[in-house]
Amino acid sequence: MYQHFPFHDPEPVVRHGGSLRDRAALRARIGMWECDLATETLCWTDGVYDLFGLPRGITVDRSVTVGLYEVDSRRDMERLRAEAIRSGGSFTLDAQIRTIDGEPRWMRLSAEVDYEDGRPVRLFGVKQDITEERRAWDRLRRLAERDPLTGLANRGTFEAMFRERPGSHDDEAPIAALLLIDIDHFKWVNDRFGHAAGDECLRQIATRIARLFSDAALVARIGGDEFAVLLRAPLAKARICPQAALPSADLERNADRCRHVGGHGARRSPPPARSRASLRRGRFRALCREGGGTRYDPSVRRDCARTRRRSQGLALIPPDRIIRRTCP
Repeated sequence: MYQHFPFHDPEPVVRHGGSLRDRAALRARIGMWECDLATETLCWTDGVYDLFGLPRGITVDRSVTVGLYEVDSRRDMERLRAEAIRSGGSFTLDAQIRTIDGEPRWMRLSAEVDYEDGRPVRLFGVKQDITEERRAWDRLRRLAERDPLTGLANRGTFEAMFRERPGSHDDEAPIAALLLIDIDHFKWVNDRFGHAAGDECLRQIATRIARLFSDAALVARIGGDEFAVLLRAPLAKARICPQAALPSADLERNADRCRHVGGHGARRSPPPARSRASLRRGRFRALCREGGGTRYDPSVRRDCARTRRRSQGLALIPPDRIIRRTCP
């Protein structure tokens, strides 16, 4: 049942016990609202009650409904509301809310100021549930920005951030270092165990890299078996090389036989005035300097190490010795 609204037709067309406008608005998840600026009294149609998960027709206190906005949305709403009242304008805002039962939803809020005798007396407008619209948009954005196999950012997202962030001039922190990781001889995994196993291997590696660098600006898959990590500034130079060694160390801790571990290289980000090309060139120098490649875990089985060394015509390596191949 409608209460007074400045935009409401006092004689709606009635069909089957309700107006066509009421039924159409509810089907579109739309409700109309009004707020008396002197008393903060709210008047809602049924669609707004449904949006917030409140019983239809109850008296609503504005402080309760404002408390159902997420923090950022509440701040934006109050700012736009104050500006509209002060200037006599209107606004539209997509806001995150939670129903009275805690269910997250998205709402499109439209508001306009109503005047009497030249002074603002009420706000009125429309609130629409756009949760499904936002979910559909988020799905499309994930398809555009995420690697479908691993869920990490894709190459396009990485390159866009890499172009924007090294010398960041906005509120975002600049990039301290670029870490590139590739899995050597990964084709052998696909050839030996099949592509399904190779895909699962990539997913597991991606999960571990994302966990190791959970505070990074970005973790991305930029090629078949290649990954990139953008580390946030500030980051001391002495911490970059230990961070670069984390992926190999994590994989080796979980090894129970000889395995080939991917190379890695890191490059400390140059000052903002220097180019992205210098960061790329520095990465290759860092890869050669820091090394990476085949490692033999101390816990590796003796016969596995012996077999590999004999097949290469080289001397046997004790199982408690680690050999690290560096780039020439």
